Amino acid sequence: MALSLAVIIAKIGQNLQKGLIVITAYTSQSANNQLIKQVIIIMSRKIEIDWAMVEELAMIQCTGREIAAVLNVAHSTLTGRKEYSDIYKKGQENGKMSLRRLQWASAQGGHVGMQIWLGKNWLNQSDTLKVENTDTLKVLKIETE
Repeated sequence: MALSLAVIIAKIGQNLQKGLIVITAYTSQSANNQLIKQVIIIMSRKIEIDWAMVEELAMIQCTGREIAAVLNVAHSTLTGRKEYSDIYKKGQENGKMSLRRLQWASAQGGHVGMQIWLGKNWLNQSDTLKVENTDTLKVLKIETE
């Protein structure tokens, strides 16, 4: 029993709702009595990704593998999507910006430790002392017998 292309397409449409498509197409014997093998096509429905969650997790600097685990998808499924890279980078940058904003607010609120840290890291300030010795050394020659 041979299935026409129209029947195969109809079966695909019916099974898309179920999430898994299994189509078996049989062909009849060819003119020289050779049996043509059956064709089995198995496809699964595209996994939906919560892109808002990806961005939120990237904001707290989660790795791609951690995000995939939270979403319960394979890492390759996540990173294989064209949207992933841009959304992940955007989330990471927004997270860094939020942290920077909190640090700035903390320093403005009078947190001396944060003020010192920001001064050292952003203004190249240092609290190391430079010690210079201006004394000259005299070299003594010691002779032995």
